[in-house]
Amino acid sequence: MVNFLKLLLARRMIRTPLGLAALAAGWLLGRRRRQRRRQQADPSRRPQNTPEHPTALW
Repeated sequence: MVNFLKLLLARRMIRTPLGLAALAAGWLLGRRRRQRRRQQADPSRRPQNTPEHPTALW
């Protein structure tokens, strides 16, 4: 039920530029929070987009 209400709210907010900006900011903050939580749970885990060697380009 909660996910359904979130969906309805998101659909309503997408219709305005300000609502879209608020949704984007919330999404970015949520991603950061999840990444930090994941790193605290397992500190040996490396971020996904970080190359194994610092000078590696690909």
